[in-house]
Amino acid sequence: MNWTKYKITILLCAAVVAWGASCLIAEFNYRVRPETPLYAFKLEDCGHGTYHVDFLGESFSFVLLPDQVRQFADSEQIRNYRVRAAVFLDIVSKSIKDLLSETLIKLEVKGWTGENKLLMNR
Repeated sequence: MNWTKYKITILLCAAVVAWGASCLIAEFNYRVRPETPLYAFKLEDCGHGTYHVDFLGESFSFVLLPDQVRQFADSEQIRNYRVRAAVFLDIVSKSIKDLLSETLIKLEVKGWTGENKLLMNR
């Protein structure tokens, strides 16, 4: 059995478990606690950088200040990631451009031109 079948099997099992958990929470909210429903995950913005998280009935809050977000975004690790992503995108775009130019050259050798394409659309 190849890896694709394993991946599909695991994906289907995870989907069934997620669907079952969703049905279980919906039924629990309907029968047991309709006045205060249970959420699998709930994130609330309380303002001023304060967030409240509910995860399966457990609650906690945290403060995330804009300066902390800015400091994280400007960290060395994030800058290195951005540089690597830009280099990767540059390599991919160059490869696509080279592939398209090679394809057009092969088509032109066979006698295809853009004018022929326009004539075929008429």
